[in-house]
Amino acid sequence: MALRDSVPAVIFGDGSQSRDYVYITDVVRANLLALQPGLSGIFNIGSAEGRSVLDVYRGVVANMHNGCAFGNHNGCAFGNHNGSHLGYHNGILPVHLPGNSYEVRHNVLNIRCAKAILGWKSEVSFDEGVRLTVQRVIGDSA
Repeated sequence: MALRDSVPAVIFGDGSQSRDYVYITDVVRANLLALQPGLSGIFNIGSAEGRSVLDVYRGVVANMHNGCAFGNHNGCAFGNHNGSHLGYHNGILPVHLPGNSYEVRHNVLNIRCAKAILGWKSEVSFDEGVRLTVQRVIGDSA
């Protein structure tokens, strides 16, 4: 991962563009529910909450530091350091490149049908999903 190797992340635009992030186990569960015999329809599967690209970046950095933001620099995935990053890895800020004019700025899904027909809603929070994802990526590459 680039961040682990002290390579700045690239963010297109100012990072305020938002998306609806949902963890994979929630998506799998929704798909299994949608396989019920006789069921048909189109269902949006999401968290119904918008999170910015910067929220994702900060979440990944905080979880890669494994508590580092709270002073535990010995457990940091980036190695031991003095904690001078203030929410960013060793002060390395993300690189912002021009955004795309065709990009949708905000996209949050309406999950009303999934709730009503499938009895589904996301169970894994954004923060927990980021933590699990970082844990998996760091573990798979170690």
